Amino acid sequence: MAELKVILFNISSRDAIDNFSKTVIQGILRHQIASLLSFAPTMIPSKQDRIRLWGTKTGPRNISLWRRVSSGDLALYCRKSKIVALAVIAGIERNRRVARHLWGEQPDGSTWELLYFLSEVIETQIDLSVFNQAIGYARFYVPRGLLIVDQARLLALSQETGDLKSLLLRLGKRKLAQGPDQEREPSPT
Repeated sequence: MAELKVILFNISSRDAIDNFSKTVIQGILRHQIASLLSFAPTMIPSKQDRIRLWGTKTGPRNISLWRRVSSGDLALYCRKSKIVALAVIAGIERNRRVARHLWGEQPDGSTWELLYFLSEVIETQIDLSVFNQAIGYARFYVPRGLLIVDQARLLALSQETGDLKSLLLRLGKRKLAQGPDQEREPSPT
């Protein structure tokens, strides 16, 4: 069995925040992109009306990191000093058509075609400094772009805490309902 990877995504720009809300939190109606997908969408349960996904631009570093991601890995979305969402990676696909449809193109023609399909999306307000200290990063470190957390750091943390995936998922404050019009668990006050 492959080792669990934790991928940190920084969503600090205005466009990234808007796209995060649209495609990760709210999700895209399945029928809006189903015809653009090049895979049989078996990685997305058919009972889900919405597909949640994120994309990154190409480039040697991003492609190398994207290729290392597997189904079951964890995505952590960071904004300023917080982890604002956790998600389980359902699968990946490189698809320029979906990216252009969802997010458009940059003036140079680039788009966010390295796609990460998500399940179990959980909104959080976890202090990034707490996570950083737990894995041995500088307390106020904020990732730029995307980063796969060093495997040795994750192994050390999982030896202390047990099942790392369960621990991180439990840290989330509420699990999103399948769709935005379904009732959500109340937020703690």
